[in-house]
This record gives sequence, C-alpha cells and structure tokens, in this order.
Amino acid sequence: MTRYECLGILAPFLKDEDLVVTALGWVAGEWHSIRPKESNLYQINMGMCTPLSLGLALVLPHRRVIALESDGSVLLYLGNLTTLANKKPKNLTVVVFDNQCYLATGGLPTATAGVTDLAAMARAAGIVHSYEVKTTAEFREQAHWQPKPLSSGIVVLTAFISPFRIDRERVRGLFMHADFLEIFCKCPIELCEERDMKGLYKRARAGEIKEFTGISSPYEQPVSPELVVDTSARDVASCASEVLFLLESRGILRLS
Repeated sequence: MTRYECLGILAPFLKDEDLVVTALGWVAGEWHSIRPKESNLYQINMGMCTPLSLGLALVLPHRRVIALESDGSVLLYLGNLTTLANKKPKNLTVVVFDNQCYLATGGLPTATAGVTDLAAMARAAGIVHSYEVKTTAEFREQAHWQPKPLSSGIVVLTAFISPFRIDRERVRGLFMHADFLEIFCKCPIELCEERDMKGLYKRARAGEIKEFTGISSPYEQPVSPELVVDTSARDVASCASEVLFLLESRGILRLS
C-alpha cells in the first residue's frame, strides 16, 4: 500500500467545496496531482496540519475539512490529539500516513518504527473513531465511511424505535443542523395491528409483552419532522420516493 494509492482512493469521495490541508512533505505534490483544487491548502510548517485543520473546522462548521497528516508531524505535537478529542468537530477527519520515518529529511525513523501506535494513542486521548489500516482494501472501507458518517457525505438511514420526543431531540443535538433529518412514518395503530404478521400487538394486548409502544407504552408523535410519510395512504414505492426526493432536495443524494 502506498500513500499515492490511498490518495487516489480518497479523492472521489470528496466534493469540490471540501477543504483539504496537507502536511509538510511529498504528500502535498501527490495530492495536487490527483485533486488540483482551490480548496486545497498546502502546509509548509512541520506539525501545523492538524491544528490548522481543527481551526478551519471550528470556524467553518458547514464545510468538511480533511487533514492529510504524517506520523512525524503528529508526533511533534501530541497535545493536538487531546484538543481534537475535547473539541469533537463533526466536520473534520484526520488521515495520518505513517511511513515510520522522516522521509523529507533523510529517512530517520520515527517512534512508530518502534512500538508506538498512533491510532491507540488517539483513542486513549478520547478520539473514539480512530482506526489503523494496512491494506488498500481497508483504507477504501474507511474512506467510504469517514469522516464518521456525520460529515463524510455518506448517508446513514436509521430506523430507530424512539417513541419519546426527548430521545429524538437528544440525538438531533449530536448533529449539525443540516445533517439530521427526522422522517415520521405515520400510520394509525389499527393499521399497524393489521399489518403485524408476527402477532406482537396481539400478545401485547394480552399482557404477554410489557412496555409495548402504542399499547402499554405511549408514542409521542414528532412535533416538526422534516418529512411526514403517510404509510396508510401510500404504497412502499411512493413512500420511498418521498424520502429520496427529500434527500435530493437537501443535496445529500444525486439521483440523476
């Protein structure tokens, strides 16, 4: 696995407006040859890639920021890891290319050539989503999901059993405003029971299942969801089309 191969994998997942900051060294030239955009910033100061990227992510929360780091640069200012962990910018991803040496200055080994594990250090600092990859296949898998779905442009559709408004609002608060879409699949309880092929509602009414939403436990309808899909009046294909239209109108999906 080479850095150039990884950069080639990463580039297609980025949009033109995404900001990319490179560390000092050859990564800058390689990235420019793959993605020559005005949204690239090529660093000339050792150790400043991550803090500069963090600053951009904090002052431009509507933009995705990707830092293309090196092991030597990260090791120079390890305190950056603790700051990242505490600030938790949802729109920042740091990719560290660890070649285990200071290549630009003659190839002297860095600490990672020994027993030092940067991914483990990041996790210990509080960066939960920290991963080590050793093959292009592993890198592609992480690139497709990074920066952990909140800001990667990758769409995460989740079907939560979340009957209480307070729980839904708590989850909404974890995201930037435009990254959370609440979709209310509206259906009368009577129709839910008719559609219940497993007989769960019947068992709940008989007292066999406790705290069953809609029967023995309340369901609080969303106050102002981004979309209401009336599943009692529309078929599955129509309901799915409504969701896709919402995602396209928000610029999340491109259907054509």
